[in-house]
Amino acid sequence: MKHGPNALIDEKLPVVVINTKEDGNANSVLRYEKTHSNIVEVKSRDGIIISVLTEGDTMSSKVSSHVIEIP
Repeated sequence: MKHGPNALIDEKLPVVVINTKEDGNANSVLRYEKTHSNIVEVKSRDGIIISVLTEGDTMSSKVSSHVIEIP
């Protein structure tokens, strides 16, 4: 997410994010970290974040407004 999409984010816009990861899979962890960075960016603009996360995720759940956990 860069420039244009970021300009649309405000306290009224819900953003749905799927940010799951598979521990031990380097590509999965890298994607997770980059997506987490996007979640933090949305949060800094007061956006409403609805995250679908791997069960037990503490990092992205802390900055999400609502969390749906999957195994």
